[in-house]
Amino acid sequence: MKTNADIKSTMLDIETKKQSYYFKFKYLVLFILFFSCFMGMLIDEFKLPSSINYVLDLANIFILIFLIVKNKYLIQIYRTLPMIFGSIIVFSAIALVSGLINLESPILFLYGARVLLRYFVFIFGCISLLKKEDLPKIFNAFFIIQIISFILALYQRLILNLSWDYLGGIFGHGNGTILNPFQTMIYTYFLLSYLNNNKNAAKLIFVALSSLIIAGLAEEKAFFLYFVIATAACLILAKKSYRSILIIGFSVACIFVGIIMLISIGGVESILAMIDWKHILDYLQIQSSKMNRINPYLQINRDFFKTDISKYLFGYGLGNCSASESSIFTSNFYLQNSDLSYQYYTHSFVLLETGYLGFISFLLILISTLFFSIKHRKVNKFYSLLSIIMSIIALLSMMFAPSLINGLSYIVYFGVFIFPIYYFQNKNGYGGKLGL
Repeated sequence: MKTNADIKSTMLDIETKKQSYYFKFKYLVLFILFFSCFMGMLIDEFKLPSSINYVLDLANIFILIFLIVKNKYLIQIYRTLPMIFGSIIVFSAIALVSGLINLESPILFLYGARVLLRYFVFIFGCISLLKKEDLPKIFNAFFIIQIISFILALYQRLILNLSWDYLGGIFGHGNGTILNPFQTMIYTYFLLSYLNNNKNAAKLIFVALSSLIIAGLAEEKAFFLYFVIATAACLILAKKSYRSILIIGFSVACIFVGIIMLISIGGVESILAMIDWKHILDYLQIQSSKMNRINPYLQINRDFFKTDISKYLFGYGLGNCSASESSIFTSNFYLQNSDLSYQYYTHSFVLLETGYLGFISFLLILISTLFFSIKHRKVNKFYSLLSIIMSIIALLSMMFAPSLINGLSYIVYFGVFIFPIYYFQNKNGYGGKLGL
């Protein structure tokens, strides 16, 4: 006959096995997040094949299997975050329907589903598996990654003589697609931490200066805008103290350093592109034959959707505008229209593939996250403000880069959804109420 001690020991063994099982899938989430940070470096600096990004897909498949088997997590996400969950499901359904009614190739359909829907599997995994105590550890790891990125950026400039869109720090020899949101996210985190009287002044100084130096060397003018927005939002919405005054002077000094780097690479014209109206119009491609960054909608309506109601509603279909290094994943639409550069902007790509129903529902994912973070900010003002700022940056990035449809966009989505991740775990516990 078992004693109470035996029963307790057996229960402890069962709980230990459950936690071990749980951690295996949690590590897949962390693997996706951190491998996304290093993949550009591995491909461009260490010459690994770009196909290594499919490792992330494999990890995502295992997370999807976990979520299906342990469907109580998805049910609880729906109950805890109904608007966010609902907007993701609606967009996913519309995207899949658009692909089915415009089916050109099952391969393109599956590839298109991978491109647009993989991030939400990852986000559901983050919400289900990460502890709220994990979040500071992740950002401390991001700080170390920023150090590596800064060293790599100096190497790329001083040794390889790279600049502009070919300099990206740890994100390789690419543009600021992920670099800019990543640097904005970690800068905002350490700025909020400093304003909340945490002793992170040294980390804040390094992150701010290194980010603006990298942005200057890479001529990433969008980051200067993100930097100003993040700083202003933190100063307006965060707790007021004497540190706010210090931050204003510090931010101006950092921007000045970044501008010096910008001029050293692109000359005075780099500054004109930020203040001269003609240069701004050229940058936004308003007077260009390429896709208009600010308003691609009229251009797409006129040249592509025309009078076809089904195109307005569902676009050309999931996967039918895809671009890839592999020919089997490259659509005819891309081969015919790649000169427009539509694939480099989130808004034009999502609109062309999924129509206005898909595009609006995609926007609702970001907007619902933004309003959720505002509505429940009293639960944790720190992470809610970080989500608010990153949601705004994500919306802005849609006209600057493919930051939400890139192979490394997991990082951006993590920043946008960081408050829902915290909120879910704060309300439901770490595996506790849900069980394993």
